[in-house]
Amino acid sequence: MSRAAWAGLLMLGAGLGLAAYFLTRGIESSTLDAVAAAQEAVAGDSATLEGAHDDFVKLIRQDPSYLEGQGDVKAAKKSFEQRRAKIAEAKAILGEQIPPLVDSGDYDNNARIVELARQAVTTSSNAVVGVDVNVGVARTLLDYKTRHKELLDAARSRLASAGTVGAADSTLQTQVDLAASSYPDVKPKLDSRVADIRKHAAQLQQSGARLETLAAASPIDYVAAGKTADAIIKGGGALDKMQANLKNDIAQLRRSVDKVLVDMKDENGRYHHKYKTVENGVAREGDWEEVTRSVYQQHRDHLGMTLYSKPEGVLPEDAVKVAAPPGYNYVGNTRYGYWEQRNGQSFWVFYGKYSLMRDVFWGAGRYRGVPRTHYGSYRKTVNTGKPYFGAKKQYGTKGTATKTRYAGSNYFKQERKRTYSSSRYSGSSGNRRYSSSRYGGSGGRRSGGSRGSRYRSSSFGGGGK
Repeated sequence: MSRAAWAGLLMLGAGLGLAAYFLTRGIESSTLDAVAAAQEAVAGDSATLEGAHDDFVKLIRQDPSYLEGQGDVKAAKKSFEQRRAKIAEAKAILGEQIPPLVDSGDYDNNARIVELARQAVTTSSNAVVGVDVNVGVARTLLDYKTRHKELLDAARSRLASAGTVGAADSTLQTQVDLAASSYPDVKPKLDSRVADIRKHAAQLQQSGARLETLAAASPIDYVAAGKTADAIIKGGGALDKMQANLKNDIAQLRRSVDKVLVDMKDENGRYHHKYKTVENGVAREGDWEEVTRSVYQQHRDHLGMTLYSKPEGVLPEDAVKVAAPPGYNYVGNTRYGYWEQRNGQSFWVFYGKYSLMRDVFWGAGRYRGVPRTHYGSYRKTVNTGKPYFGAKKQYGTKGTATKTRYAGSNYFKQERKRTYSSSRYSGSSGNRRYSSSRYGGSGGRRSGGSRGSRYRSSSFGGGGK
């Protein structure tokens, strides 16, 4: 027999063997596991839905004549019907669409079965999202009637405290006036916030008048009165928060505070930052703080930079919250210094009493005066929400100023160690061949089969999360 004929027979045999292999593989155990998991998940969601429906029905039975006619209750009933339809859809996928595919024993159906199982789980899980809200509707409406007097008293109590604000909270107004006299730049914002507080208080008083009208009506509209009382109680809480926030922000006006990223490390998939906090010119370095991978990656290029900066006389809402060189947010602020002309250019000079703060930010003896053009570039950049790395990109992890000042940081020690380890296997062609041979590269003999090597690489050298 010719060589070509032998080759043909071998190829035919290989093809028949491969076909037999796929025909006998059938439905994989992992596919069946996915179906079983989906069945369990759908059963659990069904039980959750029915349990919530039982609770809903029990609440309605406590006062059906009052609750059955409520529009919110009717909407909740319709929602339960729609949710049950979704559960039925998920069960149909598991009970009608998947079994024939499994019974076929066809290997090519594995992917479709897994996809259908996933679809069933998604459908059933969506059916129970927010199902407690339906129960809460019935419970809240029942409370409007059974706790009618209690809700009225709570709303009236809120209105009593809001009334003093509606006229004028003298304590708050005094604090605002005092802050505005020391920091006139913030006066428009403070006045606007006081006006918002008074407007909110006035709206509560209007709701209070409506509440009294509803409370005096006969028969009482428990739902309308309950919703009005609820709105007053929640509105009173919002009013308290508005006042507390304003008082806190006024107190913060006297503080300057900056948060500087001074070190970073990643070890065994865990990420850490170390910050230096500069408050009113006094620096305090904190301990290592664990951060998420996304936060670590977000600030990977920001070593040595401030991530938050609020000078004195600036409201917290106006703090710079993007990465920038330390101290730059104090340049141009006449509370801290002035512009001085030198050889036809303007440079920022700090007042003597802030020399310690200046040295904390730039390092003792390092400050040479920020040119006005550089400051303008800084302000334009951060106002767009982008990090500013200096006119010559000298700040941040890759900047020359940072590499000098933070050479002893854990981050740069790790980087030097990684560079050294990498260079051991890339310095010469002989080393490259040794490295390739040892780790399964193209040069030299591979260790282990290609399939095993592939999965070891995926486990330890993949992108990860």
